[in-house]
Amino acid sequence: MSDDDWRRAAPTCEPLDWQPLWADERHGGWQVQVAERETDGWTRPNLRLVLGDEERRLAGAVCVCVRRDGRTGDGPAGAGDADAESQDRVLLVLQDRPAPGVRLWELPRGMVDPDDASPAASALRELAEETGSRASVAADLGEVYPDTGVFGGSVAVVLAELTRDGDPDEDEPEVEATRWFTRTQLDELVARGELRDGISLAALTLARVHRARTR
Repeated sequence: MSDDDWRRAAPTCEPLDWQPLWADERHGGWQVQVAERETDGWTRPNLRLVLGDEERRLAGAVCVCVRRDGRTGDGPAGAGDADAESQDRVLLVLQDRPAPGVRLWELPRGMVDPDDASPAASALRELAEETGSRASVAADLGEVYPDTGVFGGSVAVVLAELTRDGDPDEDEPEVEATRWFTRTQLDELVARGELRDGISLAALTLARVHRARTR
């Protein structure tokens, strides 16, 4: 399978007759839909959440922004990280997430705006809005499904390289904090339970696989 086949394709399953249960036209449109599926003689209802156009699978974009320089000491573990000098750094944002009731370090991300030129443009826009930093696209890593149970959309994963560091808008900040982390420090965040949202974990995995394959 080629890289392009992986990025944009997946075997399809049996289509269902989805019917709207609830709809809201704000923020590009939201729908909760229901469909029944028969399996081995029994019937079960299936629910899904659709954002925007239900025919458009792609709903969001996430940016893995990498800083490729030798600066040290940005993350909390910087002073004790023996290989901090040799590692690239990834920019994370601290977000307050009301739904699960937690505050987590995450990658910059957001919904794809119909006015954006591409999913990559959406990812770079979210990076700038949340962190003030600017970056250029290094690779389109494909799409991930943040929840295959009820969410009908996918999220584009974009690998970007920093071109200009910046600061979030202090008057109207979108995030709690921003910070650069080495790969070792990212692993420590995961181990401590401070980095555990599915989109960020999946995107970081794709970035590591891409790095290993293109060395």
